[in-house]
Amino acid sequence: MHSYKHSYHFLKVLAYCILFFCVLPKVQAQRRFNSNVGENKNIDANKKDSTSKLNRKHEHIDNHVDIFFTDFKSNQKKYVDTSILLFHRDRYLNNWQQNIGNSGSVVYDIKPIFNTSPTRQLGFQSIMKPYLFIADNARFINTTKPYTEFWYKAGGQKEQGGELFHTQNFTPENNFSFRYAKYGAPGYFTNQKTNHDHLAITFQYKPSKNKRYSTKLFFGINQIKQDENGGIVSDTVLPYVNYALRTLIPVVYESAFGAKGSNVVNYFRHNELQMQNYFIVGFKKAKDSTTANKPGFQIVHTLKIIGEKQVFKNKNPLLKNYTKLDTILFKTTDSVYTNHSIGTIQNEIGGQLPNIAGGKILLNASIGFELQTFQKINSTNTYYNNYVKANIQSNQEKLKWQYAANAQFYFVGNAAGNYVIDAFASRKIKNNIIEVNATQSLNNPAWISTDYASNFYNWQNGFGKIFNTTIGAKITNEAKYFQIAVNNATVVNYVYWDTNLAAQQLKNPLSLLQLDGSKDMHWRKFSWLQELLIQKATSNTPINFPAFAARTKIAYTNYIFNKSMLASMGIDAYYNTPYSVASYQPLIAQFANASAYQQNNVPRIGVFFNSKIKRFRVYISADELLQATSNYNRILMQGYPATDWILRAGFSWVMVN
Repeated sequence: MHSYKHSYHFLKVLAYCILFFCVLPKVQAQRRFNSNVGENKNIDANKKDSTSKLNRKHEHIDNHVDIFFTDFKSNQKKYVDTSILLFHRDRYLNNWQQNIGNSGSVVYDIKPIFNTSPTRQLGFQSIMKPYLFIADNARFINTTKPYTEFWYKAGGQKEQGGELFHTQNFTPENNFSFRYAKYGAPGYFTNQKTNHDHLAITFQYKPSKNKRYSTKLFFGINQIKQDENGGIVSDTVLPYVNYALRTLIPVVYESAFGAKGSNVVNYFRHNELQMQNYFIVGFKKAKDSTTANKPGFQIVHTLKIIGEKQVFKNKNPLLKNYTKLDTILFKTTDSVYTNHSIGTIQNEIGGQLPNIAGGKILLNASIGFELQTFQKINSTNTYYNNYVKANIQSNQEKLKWQYAANAQFYFVGNAAGNYVIDAFASRKIKNNIIEVNATQSLNNPAWISTDYASNFYNWQNGFGKIFNTTIGAKITNEAKYFQIAVNNATVVNYVYWDTNLAAQQLKNPLSLLQLDGSKDMHWRKFSWLQELLIQKATSNTPINFPAFAARTKIAYTNYIFNKSMLASMGIDAYYNTPYSVASYQPLIAQFANASAYQQNNVPRIGVFFNSKIKRFRVYISADELLQATSNYNRILMQGYPATDWILRAGFSWVMVN
């Protein structure tokens, strides 16, 4: 009976959401932005960033420059986002991701997404992935003029961040881009300092007409340092006047006398090189001299080199902090450390047929060799794997049906049997774009859960492979501007960490149903952006997420200063229903699930003022405003409160030479 009631309420909320997105009055059709340059990742990569008529007059950075970019996966053009509507939001986290109380700290996603990569993973990347400059989000630019953007922000408690991006075409066929970011903050509580350095370099050679060779090259370096405090010892001390200065609140990992930082530190490194080469063997001659010859069979070569490392150091360990891991006796001079790294080299070669069915279908296949080296403390193991890949997709943007199917299968090595198959198909019907998608994968658990070692403790687990099947659908309406998506993921042999810091494998299937959507409405100079997330999983599952979450932005946008500046001001709020939150465990740099700690927070409310003069954007925001009227911070997870109310300011300056 209890399960029936929960299902009934879930379906009831689902019906209300569909009514909300589909029945509300029609809003103005808006232009699509698919940008990652000067991006705000709160906008989904395949989703529109709608703007009112006021904003559309200010979309183009320069009337005399044409700039767009592509990525490794496709040559679909994406454009620069210079809007101000969401400029105040976090530059790197999306709507459903949150840090643990300090800018740049580890990230917990309240909308769980399961790993489908068939390549074995180290296991640390997921908690820092939103910050990383990697090949998956590489941007290959094409611009008619050199383009430079400088972004900077500053906030309370010495929070700072900056990013420099420059790109230019040396010739119409060659482009180089450089992107560097540095940011971090000491935090409001003691021993939670973060420090980030990220670098990305891309090069592209894409000739026109009848030249045979083209290439894309990406190189990225990511270095992250996070001081760990283990969380505050108790949430009950937050309202006390004696602890109005948050650095006075005791934390689990106190510093040794005279130490400038925490004795407990986690370091994360991720370096990546990826190169993709195309060589055209022959051309299909054009029917007349006004059009270029069509490329025939192409040889495709891809090289990937990825290095990832996680280092943990505790210079002054206390026995009470390690009782869950093992029976350990520390001397006063002892220190605990771990050093886990993985190096992956993939080298694959294949062929591509671009002119099937009159050029409407693109087909390619390849075979690859993988060398993977896993290292822990003083132990190193090397593994050799072979795999095959295939892809078929539509090759013309104006086709009624757009579709793609990809497959990768490992047939030799310790990853033998691993595979991933994914496919999607979409069709535009009047103003609606309807898409269906499916993914199935079989992969090994991450190394950290199966083979871990420090200088004092270690574990090895013989877990079975993880089987994941996900199906989904999405509807986007361009006229009424809404998007609604539903996905259901079923996972067998799900691996998680329990509250005793032990890795466990769930033998029963885990099923998770997710529905999320957004709707943007405009009335005169007012706008309302509403985003919703609804989730339901099978009972007694060891994953932590709220059943419902919502984010709302209400803004007024108009010209000021004799119409020389476009400005938008309003309220940005977030809320999720109470749920048992995961707990962050610095000793293993993981989130432990199935926690009994209940989060029951008031909404997160902030105000903002975003403005723009030509190519110069500025924002001022005040976040966590309810904290200004209460001494009890919102709790993100056990021991990790949100910041006090905080004032932030930032700007972005685009220069076109």
